[in-house]
Amino acid sequence: MILIFSVRHNLGSEKNMGTETALLNYIDNIQEALNNKKYTVSIFMDLSKAFDVIDHKILETKLEHYGFRGKFLEFLLSFIKDRKYFVHINGKNSETKSVNIGVPQGSTLGPLLFLLYINDMINCSIVFFLSQFADDSTATYSDLNLDQALLKAETEFNRVLEWLAANKLIINLNKTHLMLFTNRKRPQSISITANGQIINEVTETKFLGVILDNKLSWNAHINYISKKISKSVSILKMLKFTFPSNILKSLYHSLIYPYYTYCNLVWGCASNIHLETLVKLQKKAVRIICKAGYYDHTESLFNNLKLLQVKEIYDFNCAKFI
Repeated sequence: MILIFSVRHNLGSEKNMGTETALLNYIDNIQEALNNKKYTVSIFMDLSKAFDVIDHKILETKLEHYGFRGKFLEFLLSFIKDRKYFVHINGKNSETKSVNIGVPQGSTLGPLLFLLYINDMINCSIVFFLSQFADDSTATYSDLNLDQALLKAETEFNRVLEWLAANKLIINLNKTHLMLFTNRKRPQSISITANGQIINEVTETKFLGVILDNKLSWNAHINYISKKISKSVSILKMLKFTFPSNILKSLYHSLIYPYYTYCNLVWGCASNIHLETLVKLQKKAVRIICKAGYYDHTESLFNNLKLLQVKEIYDFNCAKFI
């Protein structure tokens, strides 16, 4: 019942709506603007300890607004109010203290209450495309004129800051930055001002575990995961003559395969030139698993192991998504 009216632009707790779906929605908005020859300014917000600073009184007011009443509202609030804690060191307990702010993480209800708390954030701006996944948020605006895009983004972002302040949420402006997406002539640098502080442009940033670059080439993300995969392939190589192939295959699924599949629908469409490093690393891993030679062809090895190759992983995920 809660999920039905819970915010649709924040996919942090909806079933089958993970980071990949949130990123696809975000990228789709940018691609549409690029196709229409627009400049797109995207602001990446850094909320400090978002779960820990939730104001219980504000949350109670919002829950009442959403229709929670009586005993059920009391039950929800009892989950977060007057929580006790103490510190245990060397067999001794500290004095017990009460926590009257924030929602507990690591629980089913905590993240859901947080989403309900920021549910109305979308109402603070009628022009921003707000993309949210739990406490990771971006605000995006597109315009045919760059100066207008920057001016509007600055004006609207200050409204977002007013909403955050009213809801006692803390934003770290030092870690908040913006990115410009465009196929048109690009200026040397851009910035906006928020609360008297300059928000500078970056050419790449990590959002929901994926590194975005301002050309959407995915080269930065592929380089990042290639380094991670290379280390895991080295581990696999050291164990080549210690474990049989079935164990090595299990290690591949644990240490390597997740890098190929995480948000693959987002970056798997990259050019073959950018994907080439991932292809070579995967072939190297397969040869190690099968204890094959350096020059052995890998097509039959992939078939014998029943493993998908890089492009096949993307095609398979596309088919599932459709």
